[in-house]
Amino acid sequence: MGGDFFDAYELPSRPGKVGFIVADVTGKGVTAALVMAFTRAVLRSAAYNGTGPADALVRTNRVLVRDASTGLFVTAFAGEFDTVTGQLRYASAGHEPPLLVRAADGVVRELDLPDAMMLGAFPDFAAVETTVQLEPGDLLVAFTDGVTDAINHDRVRFGDARFQAALGAVAAGGPDHAVEGLLAAIDAFSNGEAAADDITLLAIGRLGDGRLAGGHLAGEHLASGHLAAPSGTA
Repeated sequence: MGGDFFDAYELPSRPGKVGFIVADVTGKGVTAALVMAFTRAVLRSAAYNGTGPADALVRTNRVLVRDASTGLFVTAFAGEFDTVTGQLRYASAGHEPPLLVRAADGVVRELDLPDAMMLGAFPDFAAVETTVQLEPGDLLVAFTDGVTDAINHDRVRFGDARFQAALGAVAAGGPDHAVEGLLAAIDAFSNGEAAADDITLLAIGRLGDGRLAGGHLAGEHLASGHLAAPSGTA
């Protein structure tokens, strides 16, 4: 059992908007899995009832700080996509910066993320909300550190450089192709070495007509995601 999770959902109070989250609970085992399930529910409720990604993280932190008996914390990246304008609002709580690939040039870039604390650590948590415009053909990939921390038999990490190179090679195919290609690249690099941590990927692409591309969500095309926990964890 692990503590990674991702989620994607329509926002009924804001028509035309879809939200998504990628998060990682510190620690492993049953406790981390329980904290994950609780945090996922709180984050979705906060996203439904809040004003945007930063507000959702602040609301969630308030709940987690009040119930900090586990001593576990959560890193999270929360986004909200406007299916009409293509604008993406996002905020982070100590999470790895997602990667953005522009269709115009194919360059892999880290999304700009202000420094922020993990959820549940301190009551005076503040999240900074940022916006970026997704153009048709652009691809965003959010992930957890299990991706870059994957190792091979020589105990060498997959790392940021290999991850970005692998994404650059598959991004043009869209979210589903990108996730499949990235998982294949990690598997080839690991060459049978067991994963030490959860591996979570969420890819979001904008279609030529402005919709999000990937798996299907209630009439809007949304992201392709993958979540895997290392075997033998409990």
